[in-house]
Amino acid sequence: VRYLEQGDSYHPSSVLVDNPHDLNAIVDDEHTLSSRILFNAIAIASLPSTTSEPVIASDALVEPIKAMCIAIESELDNGMTCGGLLVQAGYLTYDQQTALYENSDGVLEVDAPGHSEHQLGTALDFVVKDVEQSQFNKTVQYEWLTENAHRFGFIQTYPEGKEHVTQKEARPWHWRYVGYELAADLYFNQSTLFEENYE
Repeated sequence: VRYLEQGDSYHPSSVLVDNPHDLNAIVDDEHTLSSRILFNAIAIASLPSTTSEPVIASDALVEPIKAMCIAIESELDNGMTCGGLLVQAGYLTYDQQTALYENSDGVLEVDAPGHSEHQLGTALDFVVKDVEQSQFNKTVQYEWLTENAHRFGFIQTYPEGKEHVTQKEARPWHWRYVGYELAADLYFNQSTLFEENYE
């Protein structure tokens, strides 16, 4: 309703995402979710996070993220829950994204409201305790994710070396659930969601 009545004040030429429930939906500066609300949101209390509040995400994420946590915990064998991964951000509402954006002081990694994958409910930002977010790509957890996340349906939306495709700076901490088949396809073809959709 907001988009139909007011358009998009952040990226006026953007179009409304018409398939927000699809796991491969594109959300970027040219495609907006506007103020869409996630109706299948669920609290994942067992997922370690940086706050005392449970992580909110799409119900499609529940089993895959639990399985991935069990795997990384077992394979890294570092004695940490979920291998030391902490979720810093899951599902964000339009208003939450607005607050983040308006308080970001122009930080490039913060998307405008309506243009963030976090509003889909299928994206998660990870951190590791006592490691700056900007240094996440130097952790064993990141290395594990790059080699194994596709097994559980997750991809890195904005990988290093693909900035010319994504039109975004690399975000090694940002991972999105797209389903097992698509994640494996993108992984083995060293491709991105944007190339998959625009080919």
